[in-house]
Amino acid sequence: MQTDKAILAEIAKKHLFIDVLDSQQSDRLDFHDLAVWSIEQALEAAFQAGYDAAEDRRRAWGEELLRLAQNAEASELACPGRRIFGQVLTAMQDAEEIGGPERSDYMDLMVAIIREASERIACYASHAFEQHGVKYP
Repeated sequence: MQTDKAILAEIAKKHLFIDVLDSQQSDRLDFHDLAVWSIEQALEAAFQAGYDAAEDRRRAWGEELLRLAQNAEASELACPGRRIFGQVLTAMQDAEEIGGPERSDYMDLMVAIIREASERIACYASHAFEQHGVKYP
């Protein structure tokens, strides 16, 4: 994964044709004449890079949550939790048997489950991760 500075340098080079983003103590090297469409493309690329980074973080959180859920084993959950956990896993398995991963409905369902779980856990994620000895991303 690239650092923010490396991503910005890449965007500047690709869209603005600026090789160095650091000050070079020279007006000729530090000031650039740019077309508005180049600036727009650079801003769009920066926005997309930020969006992609956020998606990567959400995906990592989801994978970590899934790992924790798989390792939690139902025995760690209280009785109602074990029952609900079993029902959710059964529903996911039913979705696999009905349409399987090749059907868009299945993927939409899995994404919806991940999003809903992510939104709900966002309220107390750091606490939940700490309980399981995992550093919150």
